[in-house]
Amino acid sequence: IAQACAQLRAGPPLAGVVAVVGDDRGFTEDDCAQYEAAAAKAGAEMLYVSLGGTTLLASHTIVILHHYFDEHLHRCQVGQAREYLV
Repeated sequence: IAQACAQLRAGPPLAGVVAVVGDDRGFTEDDCAQYEAAAAKAGAEMLYVSLGGTTLLASHTIVILHHYFDEHLHRCQVGQAREYLV
């Protein structure tokens, strides 16, 4: 995923990212063709990535994807931490 993020970051500014999450069996050829047709119609690029061979819950997969997107595609500037009186 880090390589795909680097590839995206090197290109023109992104209007958005769509992640289609599959299972351990992957997608059928028909599924892939439909995703690629939708991407082509939108003028977008399809990148296929894998999170590895470990079985994950869908919710965990989404958290991992968000981490990579935040870490490698977009990082908000965080202000100085507040100093609290104790």
